[in-house]
Amino acid sequence: MKKISNTTQRGGRYHYKLTIPSDIRGDLPEHYEYDHGKKAKLKHHEHVRFTLGTSDPAMADILQQSHTAKLKAMFLAARPQPTIIRTMAAMDEQRLLDRIVNDIRSKRADPHRNPALLIIEAVKSHGDTIDPRYLTELQHKLLLATHADLANHTKTAALQNIIASKLSPRVDDPSQLEILASTLINNIGERPAYLTQPTIQDAINTFLDPKKGNKKRSNYSTLLRILEAHYADHPIGSVVRDDIYDIREIIHHLPYNWWRTDTSPKEQANKVLKIIADNDAIIAKNKKDGLKLETKPIPTLLKNDTAEKYIGQITQFFNWLTAEYGSKYNLSHPAIGIRGKTIGSKRTNLKQEQLIDLFTDWEPTRHNNWGWAPLLALFHGMRGNEIFSMATESVFLDVGDIWVIHLPHTKTDRPRWLPVHPKLIDWGFIEYVKLRKAAKEEMVFADVHTTETNNHYVGIPQKTMKEWMVERGIWNDKNKFHSYRHTFKFYANNNDNFREVDWKTVAGWGMKKDAAAKYADQIPPSVLLKGLKTQTFGIEHLIKPVSYKT
Repeated sequence: MKKISNTTQRGGRYHYKLTIPSDIRGDLPEHYEYDHGKKAKLKHHEHVRFTLGTSDPAMADILQQSHTAKLKAMFLAARPQPTIIRTMAAMDEQRLLDRIVNDIRSKRADPHRNPALLIIEAVKSHGDTIDPRYLTELQHKLLLATHADLANHTKTAALQNIIASKLSPRVDDPSQLEILASTLINNIGERPAYLTQPTIQDAINTFLDPKKGNKKRSNYSTLLRILEAHYADHPIGSVVRDDIYDIREIIHHLPYNWWRTDTSPKEQANKVLKIIADNDAIIAKNKKDGLKLETKPIPTLLKNDTAEKYIGQITQFFNWLTAEYGSKYNLSHPAIGIRGKTIGSKRTNLKQEQLIDLFTDWEPTRHNNWGWAPLLALFHGMRGNEIFSMATESVFLDVGDIWVIHLPHTKTDRPRWLPVHPKLIDWGFIEYVKLRKAAKEEMVFADVHTTETNNHYVGIPQKTMKEWMVERGIWNDKNKFHSYRHTFKFYANNNDNFREVDWKTVAGWGMKKDAAAKYADQIPPSVLLKGLKTQTFGIEHLIKPVSYKT
C-alpha cells in the first residue's frame, strides 16, 4: 500500500503528524482548528498531531495535503521578515501591494491564464517603481497575500500543497521569484480543470471530424454557428444551464434569413425582442389612452417546428459532449430537460371530433401498412420512434396467451413489455406481424431506416404522419403525431378502471419514486391488460378490419 505523507495509521484510521520548525515554535498561535471546532496544539510544541477521521487512503491523502498547505502557510507567516532599508512610506507600500494583488485577481478571470505566471507578470509590470532593495520583501508579502486566494480558486489539494512547500523559503534575490514560479509550474501534477479543458470550439472541431465518423455540419449549422459566435473560447465545463436557455431564446427569435447578415445571432434575436417589447408598450398605451398608434413590423421568424428541431440539437450535441469528455472532466449535462417548457411546443390531446375526422374509414393497410402507426400510438401511448423501430421478434405470444410488444430501446432507456390492445388484434395487427415474420423480415414496418445523425427511426415516417393529419385538417402547432400519446394519457387518466401505475407503465411515463414506481417494471402484461382493454376512444366502429394471408 502506498504510504501517505505526514500520516500514521492507528486502528485502521489515519492520523496526521507534522514537525513544527524549532525557530518559530514560540511565535505560533495557540491552536490549529482541524475539524469543525476541534483544535490541535501548536505553540511551543514539536509536532502538530490530530486524527483525520478516515480509513480511506485516497481521502487521507487529500486531507493531509490540505492541512499541510495551511500549516506551512502559518509557519511561513510566523517567520521574521527580512529587515532592509525602506524607500517608500508604509501607506505607499500597502497601496502598491494591493494594486499588484488586484491586478493578479482581475487577470485570473481569464480561464486560459496560469495563476502562477500571473505573479511573475504582475511583479515585472510594477517592478520599475520599486527600489531593488525593497523588491525582495514586497515579493515575499505578495506571495503570502495571494497564497490563500490562489489555493481557494483552484480547489486542487495537490496545487495547495505545492504552493506551500515551494514558495515557503525566504526569497533573498529578486530573480528567485521567477525560478520559484517556474518550479511551481513544473511540479503541478494536477492542473486546474479550467486550464486543461478543451474549448467549445475544440469540441465542435472534434464533433465534425470526418476521420472519427462524426456529424455533418449541414445538419447542425445553426446551433454550431450560435455556439461559435458566443461560446467558442469557453472551456466545455463552463457552459451552464442559463447559457442553454439563452441559446434557446436566441433560436426562438431568429429572423428567417438571419444567416445572410454579418450580425451575430444574439444581436439579431435581441433586436426582435426589443421590437416585441416596444409593440407591447404601444398596445398598452393605445388601450390606456384610447390611441391608435401603429406597431412596428416584426421580421418573419423561423418556423416553430424548425426552432424546435434546432433546440433538440442542443441536447444531441451536449449528449455527445458528455459522452466524449464527461468521464475525464466530470462534466454535468447543462442541456438535460431544457425542452420541457419551450415556446409553443406543448402538445395537446385530440378532441373527440378530431379523432372522428382522423379515423373515419381508416384503413390500417394504407401506405404499406403504416396505417397501423396512429392506432398503436393512440391505443398504447407509444412514441413514434418506438413504433417505427419495432422488430418483428418483439411482438410475441406471452404467458397466458397474451400478445405482447417488447420495446428494448426507449427514450428513457428502460425496456417495456406492454400487452397489445384487443382492438388491434381484432382489426388484424397480429396477422400482419405474422405475415412479416413468415417473410423473414426484421422490422414490423417496411421502408424504415436509421439516419446518419442518430439511431432514431425518423424522416419519411415522420413526414408521412404529418401528411395524413394535414389531409384530415388536424395538423397545427399543438396537434401533431405526438398528440396521440397525449390523447392516450387524457383518456386513461379519466378511466376509473385503469390504474395510474398501469397506464403509465404501458406508455412509459415516469413516476414519482414511490413503491408503485419501484415495482412498475414487475407488473406482468396480464395485469396491465385488465385496464388497457377498458380504454376506448369512441372511434372503434370507424376502423376497417383487414385480413392477411399467412
